[in-house]
Amino acid sequence: EFAERLVLPQYKNLPDTEVKEFHRRDGFEVASADKIFESTSKEQLSRVGS
Repeated sequence: EFAERLVLPQYKNLPDTEVKEFHRRDGFEVASADKIFESTSKEQLSRVGS
């Protein structure tokens, strides 16, 4: 999965040339991971029941 690591809101006014790794949001989002896990779990459970 691709994650768009945007600049954090508090650093949005920094010039692009000054943006460093720590100015960007984390690529991993728990909400997204939960949805992915839930969808794959449901898919696997439906295969087992078939």
